[in-house]
Amino acid sequence: MQSYMFTVAGCGIRIVLPPHAAVETLLPSFRDFRGAPAEGGEALVALSAVEEGLPPMTEGEILLDVAENDMGVTRLFRLPDDGGYRILLRCSPQGPEHTMLADSRFRRLRAHILWDDPYAGAALSSMLRIAFSQAVLLCDGISLHAAAVVWQHRAFLFMGKSGTGKSTHARQWLQTFAGATLLNDDNPILRLSADGPVVWGSPWSGKTACYHNAVVPLAGIVRLQQAPDNRFVPLADVDALTAILPGCSVIPSDAALARSLYASLSAVVDAVPVGRLLCRPDAGAARVCAAGLGGGERILED
Repeated sequence: MQSYMFTVAGCGIRIVLPPHAAVETLLPSFRDFRGAPAEGGEALVALSAVEEGLPPMTEGEILLDVAENDMGVTRLFRLPDDGGYRILLRCSPQGPEHTMLADSRFRRLRAHILWDDPYAGAALSSMLRIAFSQAVLLCDGISLHAAAVVWQHRAFLFMGKSGTGKSTHARQWLQTFAGATLLNDDNPILRLSADGPVVWGSPWSGKTACYHNAVVPLAGIVRLQQAPDNRFVPLADVDALTAILPGCSVIPSDAALARSLYASLSAVVDAVPVGRLLCRPDAGAARVCAAGLGGGERILED
């Protein structure tokens, strides 16, 4: 078996694969994340691929969630004995089902990946994404469904339901503001630091190949909503928290993970401006959004 170390958002990910599984081919988006964390220590997430298969399902396993998205179809089960989890993942409608067993904090993982599947690499990446999104919650981190743009050395996060126009709005910033760059288009990682919230790029970026191993201070968060006019509405306290919450990766029924998420979100909304942007897909929306996040309690329109 071959062992590989990666670092995402300052946290180590260790992967153990059979010799025939070429990590460079399976995980091309992880290339810039290769290496151990600067501070050393134990990996936050450790995945071992097993060749002999995993224990079969039992009657006591409880189905918690079924999700269908760009990762394929994922089923999440809670195990009856140790509070751990089973993840079943199918990347294509007629493809095989890959299996992962995780401990209760998603830190120790065993995965049975069917290497003949042409989407085996996507399955491995998705398993790591699922596990990391839960494990990082206990390290003052949040895995977000958002687009992240960097402008003037600060990160701006755009959230919303699928199809709302996060990527479109991010592109408007790139076209409107000189020097603006895309940090991640789908799954940035937010972490608390001694100097305030920061945003990291990640090896998961949806359909856009944007895999930057970089960290930038967080400037603000916006939830997008399509509308005939551009209007920014500042949010605070509970309203701000509930605007961000739907885009956060967490198993709601896991009390420890949920408590950690709420604590981190409370710190974030106390530290940076949060707002709702009712918007058109145009440059005016980017200008209104930037002005709104720059401060002020009035409603901004264009």
